[in-house]
Amino acid sequence: MKSEKPRNPIQFIRPNRDYHAPPANLTVFHALQKVRSKKLVQVLLDNCSIQRMERIYEYADSKKREATKEDVKLFGLAPLLELLENAPIVISASGLCEMPGGKVGKAHRAYERFCAQFWPTHSDDKAATHHAVQKESIEKKVNFNELDNDARRGYGLAYLAFMHYQQIYRCFGKLSPEKKFEAYLYGMIEYIDVLSAFELEVVKYLFWDPSPKVLEGLPMSTRKRKQLIKRNFGGAGTRIEKCRELAFDRAMDVNWLIMGNISEDNGNDIDVFGERFGIECWIGTTDEKLFDICKDIHSTPGPDSSMNTLVVDREEEMSELPYWRYVDGLAKDVLFQRNSGEKTRARTFDYLPRIDAALSDIERNLIRKFDTIHCSI
Repeated sequence: MKSEKPRNPIQFIRPNRDYHAPPANLTVFHALQKVRSKKLVQVLLDNCSIQRMERIYEYADSKKREATKEDVKLFGLAPLLELLENAPIVISASGLCEMPGGKVGKAHRAYERFCAQFWPTHSDDKAATHHAVQKESIEKKVNFNELDNDARRGYGLAYLAFMHYQQIYRCFGKLSPEKKFEAYLYGMIEYIDVLSAFELEVVKYLFWDPSPKVLEGLPMSTRKRKQLIKRNFGGAGTRIEKCRELAFDRAMDVNWLIMGNISEDNGNDIDVFGERFGIECWIGTTDEKLFDICKDIHSTPGPDSSMNTLVVDREEEMSELPYWRYVDGLAKDVLFQRNSGEKTRARTFDYLPRIDAALSDIERNLIRKFDTIHCSI
């Protein structure tokens, strides 16, 4: 059997941080300090991290032996193990919800096995929930249209944003980058009357199409950020099933960042031997792209929410480019007008009917486009 190459280590994302604060590092010391202020660090493990646990046991089982700490290190989970061994933290296998039904059972068994072997002192939260795997979902990709209402509400805004991006990419590919951004901005307002600052910043990069000469003249950090965002959030399908898959995958990444913030905003806490502790959420991921993107695009807390404002770090050279002056100016003007008229606009508390209607329209347009392409071949 060929030897395994060391995997990149798991990293921990703090979804929000103070405006001027550098990216935070999750350490044993940090977790211990939180306990003193009656808080526990909760790490939400994404699907990539849980799949690493699967690889650990596949590897150990193939050698007919127990998994070891060296195996944990080999597959990149040593930083997680260090926390489990030395700090009082909470972990959640949240990434299971990203997986097709046929993969959940095996992944969950690996997670439970990992905890039993390497974290034997752990105990399950009394409020922990377990969802049965639907037989009809086995071996199928997660399809947003088949999710229950609560799940569609949770993922819907981000999923719609990236399906709309798919639509613009495929159906309006001849538009200029500036016009594509306009189509996205006004389309989201018409569809749902909601704009998410994070997705707005992401699509600015996705529609940006500088010449090689312009790109080469920009700082390496700018070029790297553009590449990371394109790899993590870009891409377009050539059939409706692939469009759905890509959009849901991107929506899941956005949801990871929102999930922890909402949990804290809701004041979620946990019972530990009869004592209540608040929660400070972190995302555990082996996705290096998402980790690096979040260094430059992140929420900052305010008086009422941990997602009070979106903070973006950019190089000065970007503000000199016509594209960025235009899209930033347009977004600023539109958001200012919307904020000024917030009190007069009717508020919708259940967006699901509008999300479903918007997605039906987008899918019709994409299917029509793909049918036209296939007929002309």
